[in-house]
Amino acid sequence: MRARGNVFARDVSPVGTNNSCGVQNAARRREWGYLEPTERQSYIDAVKCLGNLPTTLDPAKVPGARTRYDDFVFAHMDQSQTIHDTGNFLTWHRHFIFLFESALRNECGYEGYQPYWNWARHSDDPRKSPVFDGSDLSLGGTGLYDNYTAYEIGDPPLLTVSNQGGGGCITNGPFKDWKVNLGPVSTKLDNIKMNDREDGYAYNPRCIRRDLNPAVSTAALKDSDVARAISEPQTIEDYQAFLNGIASRNIPGIHGAGHFTIGGDPGSDFYTSPADPAFWFHHTMLDRVFWTWQNQELDNANRLNVVHGTRTRKNEPPSPNAMLDDVIGADLVGESTTIRAALDTMSGFPYCFCYD
Repeated sequence: MRARGNVFARDVSPVGTNNSCGVQNAARRREWGYLEPTERQSYIDAVKCLGNLPTTLDPAKVPGARTRYDDFVFAHMDQSQTIHDTGNFLTWHRHFIFLFESALRNECGYEGYQPYWNWARHSDDPRKSPVFDGSDLSLGGTGLYDNYTAYEIGDPPLLTVSNQGGGGCITNGPFKDWKVNLGPVSTKLDNIKMNDREDGYAYNPRCIRRDLNPAVSTAALKDSDVARAISEPQTIEDYQAFLNGIASRNIPGIHGAGHFTIGGDPGSDFYTSPADPAFWFHHTMLDRVFWTWQNQELDNANRLNVVHGTRTRKNEPPSPNAMLDDVIGADLVGESTTIRAALDTMSGFPYCFCYD
């Protein structure tokens, strides 16, 4: 789905920088299914490269980390209570994707940009998506059957996630031998070895497990669900409600629905979910939806200059409201920025990108 009108019509002159960003030089993030085979292979190779580079983390603090990829998993784990259900959720994850994309390019020679998974294209059955069809140019498919207990998502619960025939290790695609080293911390699976440390930082190597779930995607990730999340909210507060779910209207949140369409381990654990490469595709789609919402009203500066929420998850413990000049980021995986800067992908600093 594209933003209505010309999303590049506004002035994109950067504030406080000498950079220039416009439609001619902006990076374009594209849907995985529209990439050429060589482009997909290049992305896969770059992710595997990060999975082979050594960690930069202190082994005394994070003894389970083995790879540069683990650095990103740790960054998400370390800040999970201050980047979910918070005022910085959207911008922190936007910047996190940017740092990961930058590592692929700068450390592993990737020449493209982070692709996204358009949930709606195969919401009837995500197992048919080029992202998850199990081919060598996918991220691998659903897992082997494993009889886990059904669980509910949402607060209050809006969906029940039941077994769709998977839940075990994935056995096809380029990441079938990928190792998840950290966690779990808060997995929804009840038959998995927990980490020896409460914080999940001990070494606990295991496979990627998935149970791709059409019941969840058809309930929350159809074209109509995406369109509603873009067109109905008029404020950032209302927009965030569509991300998290609106119990009074029985609307599941698109954020959680994407994670639980993937399911498994680490996909169902909001601490360690980046350990499955599918995380980046889901969150880049979330950012695409947010970017589209921001650009629906080109003269509405509030959508590029607004924040809502506190600095702790669900305001527990109570914390001050997030502010535009709050610093966001993860020092161990890249440079930090501010919420204000992260709200505009076309400011020229730190970003210059858009979405197809």
